[in-house]
Amino acid sequence: MCRLNNFFLAALLICSFPVYAANKQSVPITAAVDKRSIETGKRLVYTLTVSGEFNDPQVNVPEFTDFAIISHNQSQGYSYINGKGNISFNLIYELMATKPGVFTINGASLKTRDNEFKTSPITITVTGKPLEEKSRILPCVDKGIDI
Repeated sequence: MCRLNNFFLAALLICSFPVYAANKQSVPITAAVDKRSIETGKRLVYTLTVSGEFNDPQVNVPEFTDFAIISHNQSQGYSYINGKGNISFNLIYELMATKPGVFTINGASLKTRDNEFKTSPITITVTGKPLEEKSRILPCVDKGIDI
């Protein structure tokens, strides 16, 4: 009898696993940078990716208060497979570090009718001299003048 109960319990677990895996929802928003450590005056790329089945999603991008925005691009795509529509888009920001320090880019968020998703904050370490100081020194270095 005990073996029969264990058999039914195992069968129940095995049969219910695919249902659990099929219903498990992936996170529809991700944020990434191409570098976690840069020098002042260098560029870094911040990419925000949103993908899933949405009706009118609201995306909130963090403010880049410690970086200068060099450029901003957006790409988007739509697909319709097996009767299900899917939207995906990337927001790409090219940022430049203007001063040294350890800075945090806050998380982005995605609001849908039913849920709200957030990305984790990203910490960036910036080394070197502030850009104002670099701009005074660089012409002298280019001409070979001792400072």
